[in-house]
Amino acid sequence: MKTTFKSVIVFLVLATCSCKKEQVNEPNALPSNNASSAVKQDSLNSEDTNYLVTSAEGSRLEVVLGGMAQTHAKDINVKEFGLKMVQDHSLEHKQVVNMAGSKNVDVPNHPSKDQQEEIDELSKYYGDEFDKQYISYEVWDHKQDIKDAAGEIQDGKDTDVKNMAKMWTPILISHLEYAEWVAKKVDAPVYHDDKDGH
Repeated sequence: MKTTFKSVIVFLVLATCSCKKEQVNEPNALPSNNASSAVKQDSLNSEDTNYLVTSAEGSRLEVVLGGMAQTHAKDINVKEFGLKMVQDHSLEHKQVVNMAGSKNVDVPNHPSKDQQEEIDELSKYYGDEFDKQYISYEVWDHKQDIKDAAGEIQDGKDTDVKNMAKMWTPILISHLEYAEWVAKKVDAPVYHDDKDGH
């Protein structure tokens, strides 16, 4: 989640998409907001703490960008995707904040400094160009989010935090599949999931 959007924003040649209409496969329904109910909490390691902090920052970023899509996007599929991100990641942020509070971990209620720069960069674009750059970023970013969750599941120590990562992994995968579908609709480039996003 701690990525630099400038590294994935490249010069895009605007093109119209003539794809025939398909039905969107909606992401899986979210589980109820009761991920952590254990009375006795395990001690956290650095992986647990980092996952909580980056999840809090990343979920806020998704909410902001999804809201931006409502006024900057042209394609209805991009707008609907952005709305889905607002809905799902608002819930994620609430769950992360609640979990962090139960673990005495301070997490931000806003995107990181680097992420704010990403927001500022995307806010410059409208219409077709916004559609392409926003959805390309979403494909790439959700791949990183899935990696972050996998890292917590493998290397985290706290059972509750690990279970939260497990709970959100299929949701993030459904977001990625949705974003890839929209990317095809708007003829947006899809970046590899390496460090530079190329």
